[in-house]
Amino acid sequence: MALLSTFVAGPDGAVITLGSTNPALASVPARVTIPAAANSATFTITTQPVAVATDVTILAARSMTLRQTLQLLPPAALASLSLSPTTLTGGQSSQGTLTLASAAPAAGVV
Repeated sequence: MALLSTFVAGPDGAVITLGSTNPALASVPARVTIPAAANSATFTITTQPVAVATDVTILAARSMTLRQTLQLLPPAALASLSLSPTTLTGGQSSQGTLTLASAAPAAGVV
């Protein structure tokens, strides 16, 4: 799920257009509605498997000016994910550790 946060929507809400630079690999709904008096909406990004690390940019806003790039990794790229602690009370923090199957490239992995 992705969170879109913007100004506080007016009495009729706000319809925001979404897009993807590669909808075959990462698709989003055509639009999302931010309800009246709210300032965010959640939407799902549906991804497809990739053989190599691939960047896809998700676009949002009436003029598609808001952009966020996500990197899709092949299934074998991630070795493990651990959280500590795994049980906590709301408002507390948990530390996440992500381990790659091999060393990251010189530019890193985002």
